[in-house]
Amino acid sequence: MTKWILPLFFISPIIFGIDVRTGIRDVNHEGCCEQIGNFTLVFMEDAFPDVSYENPSYIRFRILHANGWARTTVDLRPDSSPDWADPINLAIRTSDSNCLASDLPSDAVQLVRLIKNEKEGWIRINVPTNLWLYKDGAHTSPTFDNKASLSLGISGQSSVHPNSSTPTNGNEYQDSYSLASTIFCANYENTPQFNVGDIDILDFISFDSTTTGVETGDTVLLGANTGVSFSNDTQIARGACHIACYRMTTQLESISAPPHPVTLSKLSAVDLRYNCEKIPSVYISNCSDFEWHPGSRFFICLSSAFLDNDRFYETYAGSTKGMFFKENSLQVLSAEGETWSITPGYVDDKIVGYCITLLEGTFPAQNFLELSGMALYLDSNIMNADMVLLTYADILNPAGTDGILRRYGPIINYTAELNYEDIHLYRRTLPYTAYDRENWHFYLRTVNLSDQTSRIVSRFSNKHGLLLRIRGETSLPPMGSEDFSIKDTYGEQADEILAWVEQYSDQPFESTGVILDQENGLFDLVRSNEHSWQTLVAPHITESSLWETTAYILASGNESPRFFFNVPGQMNQHISAILFPGATAVYKDSDFFSNESRISWFQVDAEISSASGLLVYHKIQDGGQLASLPLNNSSSTNWEFDHLGSKANGWWNGCVINNPNPISTKVTLSMLDQDRQILSRDELEIQALTRKAFLLESIFPDLENINATYLTLESDESVLSFLLMGMEKREQLALIPGNLKSDTQLVLPYFNSSDTYWTGIAVVNTTNQDDSFYLEAHLKDGTVKKSSAIELPGNGKSVFLLDQYIKDITACTHLTIKASSPIRGFGLIGNQTQSQLASLPLAPFP
Repeated sequence: MTKWILPLFFISPIIFGIDVRTGIRDVNHEGCCEQIGNFTLVFMEDAFPDVSYENPSYIRFRILHANGWARTTVDLRPDSSPDWADPINLAIRTSDSNCLASDLPSDAVQLVRLIKNEKEGWIRINVPTNLWLYKDGAHTSPTFDNKASLSLGISGQSSVHPNSSTPTNGNEYQDSYSLASTIFCANYENTPQFNVGDIDILDFISFDSTTTGVETGDTVLLGANTGVSFSNDTQIARGACHIACYRMTTQLESISAPPHPVTLSKLSAVDLRYNCEKIPSVYISNCSDFEWHPGSRFFICLSSAFLDNDRFYETYAGSTKGMFFKENSLQVLSAEGETWSITPGYVDDKIVGYCITLLEGTFPAQNFLELSGMALYLDSNIMNADMVLLTYADILNPAGTDGILRRYGPIINYTAELNYEDIHLYRRTLPYTAYDRENWHFYLRTVNLSDQTSRIVSRFSNKHGLLLRIRGETSLPPMGSEDFSIKDTYGEQADEILAWVEQYSDQPFESTGVILDQENGLFDLVRSNEHSWQTLVAPHITESSLWETTAYILASGNESPRFFFNVPGQMNQHISAILFPGATAVYKDSDFFSNESRISWFQVDAEISSASGLLVYHKIQDGGQLASLPLNNSSSTNWEFDHLGSKANGWWNGCVINNPNPISTKVTLSMLDQDRQILSRDELEIQALTRKAFLLESIFPDLENINATYLTLESDESVLSFLLMGMEKREQLALIPGNLKSDTQLVLPYFNSSDTYWTGIAVVNTTNQDDSFYLEAHLKDGTVKKSSAIELPGNGKSVFLLDQYIKDITACTHLTIKASSPIRGFGLIGNQTQSQLASLPLAPFP
């Protein structure tokens, strides 16, 4: 038997310090901006044991055939654009995620240079590789069995892997900690050595810390080679022609820009279930080396849907579940003027995508479309989400697709990050809408007080605090206004249920509730509240059977504290009607009795500042009169009222002084003339926890003859006070507020410009210097009708009718008053038949 002796060959595998693994991509061999492939560096040894932030090492990668990079990704040179002056932290991941050192800094490895027209890219190693991993209680370096790797040439989203070394778990910008794209684009124009079928490659080499100029220089001076070995799997691009290719991006100048940040807020609301957010434009580019012919089309859809043939179907795997597009909002903008059609695609009667078809003209190579006007409806319970779009393309070209409509894709694009944030919004509440009165009609006037277009959302709740209607975002022009009627918008049933209004805006604003009963001659104006209070004082409950008093107590905060009804000298009573934020407790005449006697005032105490309220005084006999008092706790030892009704002209003036303190107080009342000279003075004592309500004529019998125009109060203890001005045997009644706020710019947020109404203004100079002021009457669109200068002496007062200074106020809705010194004042609005009257303070601009 013959024996064969076979030689034994022992082949040792070649072990590289860093294994390079590339993804190759077909590119147009003559293209000027071609996206090439990607690469991953797999570390299998302690390749950089001695580096530090002060003495880093560098890995240089260089492309062979291309003229250079087509776009800049990172440029740290002093004169570079801020858009590129941020290193990219490269996410390090391991084959065993538990081995990555928890204290490994996110900037351990960074992309620090990749500049247009250069052929090299530079990676900086800041932290020794023997500190990257942690195993058996000690730091260690990567090994063949426990590798560490990082990837470039990919989008920020594609770089994300669980338990990586950066906060985002992906490649990220050093300063913003947002995901960063490292996609490579190369320029192959005029490259005779790179043709169809040719392969372009990268070469890799590493240098030590003696290398200079990487971050700061126009050229790089190479240091010593560190001797790290790289594998030779370096193919990155393959030359081709007639490549059908397209791209979708969120920024035109960026291959893979980060998603648009979109902030969700209360202004997003469109109804009780859905919010709506406008999404910035996205761009679809023809990256082919040929034009597309009519019949070519795109399909774009949310990731909650997928395309099968030419129809969209729902999928339960998408992150955009609960989202759909607003109907008829998408627009296609083309640079070359070709004609495109837009056909929405539906799932369950909701738009989840669009088909965009080229009808006329051609879509040139290297051109783009802008898709603008997208608006996204999303479930109001969604607080944070990603909007992910999928794009398919059906491309037609005689050469590029052999004259056949061929489908490509999908391309996935993370288009927007939707995050709920309590951004600063201006909020106002109106605690009463006349919902419980059969013949009282209510509407709301809202005024934008800024020079910017404002966005406003209104929310309507019933008296139990249930949010029943949301009036979605409306826009008001700078200094513009709008009127809104619950009944006209939501119907009679809603008009009898919706009890109060909450409004939000991104700009300062004022809103005024208008209560009107034409049949009975009732009219009142209610200014909305900017703040909530912990204590509300209702300083006066009427005693006469001719009057009825109703109190509306609103839990206007966002929390659920307890509220207590407090009658002086008695135990607090828990208000059981207020169980939830937004609930209203209503107290009517029949409720204002304690121990069989009628109470004269009360207060409401909440556990935190979360209360608003309104007292409504209604004279139910002798023609009917109406006035309301906003509830608060604004007590003072000094009160000043800037207007008194003339007794000679038939007006009466009622005064209320409330002492909420546990001790009595003396109050000095002074009547002043136009020049603020004292005409008459008297003194009252208000007992502890009581109030006095009286006609000024009872304290100053000669009021008819002294021509007083001011009333001041001075007291030892802080008191609350207000005036009521009315006419006997007429229906006119108005509350005159005291201690008005002063500023150099004031607004009267409501007046009626109809010729059946008049508007009177009182303006007071709060300084001793002579001044002048100007009136500006605004139309709904913000257009201004101005007056000439009106003189105002120091400490003086000007009382006038608006049409004395602005002759034509037709269609005007609100008024601004401007002066160089602080002024204050209020408006009186009444009808020509002398049956209606209401007051409204001039409010300072925010």
